[in-house]
Amino acid sequence: MEKRKVTWSKQATVEFRAAIKYIRQDSEQNVDKVKESILNKINALADDSVVYRKDSYKNNNDGNYLYFELLRLRIVIMQSRKKYL
Repeated sequence: MEKRKVTWSKQATVEFRAAIKYIRQDSEQNVDKVKESILNKINALADDSVVYRKDSYKNNNDGNYLYFELLRLRIVIMQSRKKYL
């Protein structure tokens, strides 16, 4: 089975770094665990074996915007046929 490609948008990269920076201010010792957990979950998107829920907060969502929550963070993904953005 062909794996999907996971592509980060520039905005997603900026927001991820800002979230990690914010968490680091609160807990220097937990920030690496949080970062690793999030990256592992995002990398698992390529396997296409996990089903995510449709993002109900996205207006006019045709089913391409999905989300998951991890460690009280809400992560929204846009899927296309062969990749996640």
